[in-house]
Amino acid sequence: MMCRLCNASDDKLTPYDDDILRCVSCGGIFRKVSHDTTDHHTQKFDEEKFTRIKNKKGDVRFWRLVSDEYVKYLKSKTDMNFKHVLDIGSYYGTFVKSLTDIGINAEGIEADQNLVRLSVTDKIQHGYFDTNYKSDKKYDLISLTQMIYYLPDSYSILKKCHEMLTDNGLIFISTINPQSSMVQEKLIPTFASHVNIYLSKTNYSNLKDYELLDYTEYMPDMFNEMYKHNKFKMIKYMAGLKKAYSVNVDGNHAFLLLKKKII
Repeated sequence: MMCRLCNASDDKLTPYDDDILRCVSCGGIFRKVSHDTTDHHTQKFDEEKFTRIKNKKGDVRFWRLVSDEYVKYLKSKTDMNFKHVLDIGSYYGTFVKSLTDIGINAEGIEADQNLVRLSVTDKIQHGYFDTNYKSDKKYDLISLTQMIYYLPDSYSILKKCHEMLTDNGLIFISTINPQSSMVQEKLIPTFASHVNIYLSKTNYSNLKDYELLDYTEYMPDMFNEMYKHNKFKMIKYMAGLKKAYSVNVDGNHAFLLLKKKII
């Protein structure tokens, strides 16, 4: 079997977990056979689930803090001169709201109807993004935040995004950094059943349709404490007393920017 991410020969592949391989050539991690995750993410309205999500204390606040970090990153790496932004996999819509709050025309799509109903903004529509997604709009920025690794074929989705970007448009991605020792040594939960692929910095650098403008590794301190169920420290994050993210080359998250190449 060859690497699904860089086509390296099978002698470059090492076991990572059951039916999951790591490529020592490109640094990516992937399932031997991708799982179809459509049903996991495409959820119709369910009153019981809706009530359960609605009663999650601090959940919206958590994602608002994460969204604030996304905006801070974009401000540091771009001129923020975005006329039209599409956020794919918007969850509660906190990132879209963070952008609209500073005057950017942003909209989002979310596959879970329960989350759409709980959205903090009316700019979120119910929908599932795949290669069959239809849109006549062109966007200056498309964001894929903590969702690209769920998709069976990340490369096909990036090609679809390429069609929807303006000339020199950007893609912002927040994702897992597979080179982090925390991922390599499985110190945090990594490959849930609905995760398919962790692309590496090398994989993004080698994309033919995009130029990798930036790849910054972060230690997602708030996420990691959540994984540990550390309620005391989570209170400090929620109160704004601790930073949700810190730049760290061994961090298990990464933010990156891709610029569309004119083919």
